[in-house]
Amino acid sequence: MCKAAIFLCLIALMLYCPARSEAAEDRAYFPPVIMYHDIKLFALNGFDVTLKDFTEQLDWLRKSGYITLSMDEFVSTLENGKKFPPNSVLITFDDGYQGAATFGANEIRRQHMKATFFVIPEMLGKSLEGYPYMTEEELLKLAESDSFSIGSHTIDHPHLDQLSSEELTRQLVESKATLEKMIGKPVISIAYPYGDYNLDVIDGVISAGYSAAFAVSDRGMFDRAARWSIPRIYMGLILSGDKQKLFKQYVNNYRKMPPEAFAERFAPLNQ
Repeated sequence: MCKAAIFLCLIALMLYCPARSEAAEDRAYFPPVIMYHDIKLFALNGFDVTLKDFTEQLDWLRKSGYITLSMDEFVSTLENGKKFPPNSVLITFDDGYQGAATFGANEIRRQHMKATFFVIPEMLGKSLEGYPYMTEEELLKLAESDSFSIGSHTIDHPHLDQLSSEELTRQLVESKATLEKMIGKPVISIAYPYGDYNLDVIDGVISAGYSAAFAVSDRGMFDRAARWSIPRIYMGLILSGDKQKLFKQYVNNYRKMPPEAFAERFAPLNQ
């Protein structure tokens, strides 16, 4: 091959390869990602969303032309370096509360949508005051449906950035393996408890074999691809008032959200 042809090939490779990686490195590459915790008839905490509000939010997404993605669809788009479909959105639920697995999942099914549940294996079948977790049977029912994806939320919900390297590895690897054994499917995504992460956490997630990781606020990428710390809109009561005004605003402006969109919502309501 002549030198001119080799030179042209090298130029073509230089032009082709970065286009794929640069897209994944940019926060603006991703569609809106929404983070719910529990869905309840009556809210007990600031991070709850009532079934009435949840239904209104899904109604608006559907009427506005938004398309919900499964985690497989999200990751496949990312790994193939493609653009996400216009008006696509990823709905996620953290912790695995029973209200999300029943009220939330039933409404997702009714609307013919898709969602991902980030589950804590050690908490299956257990309960906090006012917050029962889904059972293993409920988890399996979700996993059987094409409407739902299952991701890891670690073994028991620690602050990952405060762990020893050994415990960090255990939390990431064992939670993935445990859930995969339960549901008989690959677990390709993880959500960071409390939204905590740092470079060691990201590298641990990569080593454990995940394909994407979800945070809450944007704490930086630590010179790693953006897929390892994807911010999410933190849902709660404050986003549900005034005809879902803030919810609509944050979804429509996900790529330029203010810090308030990520603010902690966990706070017991005054009785």
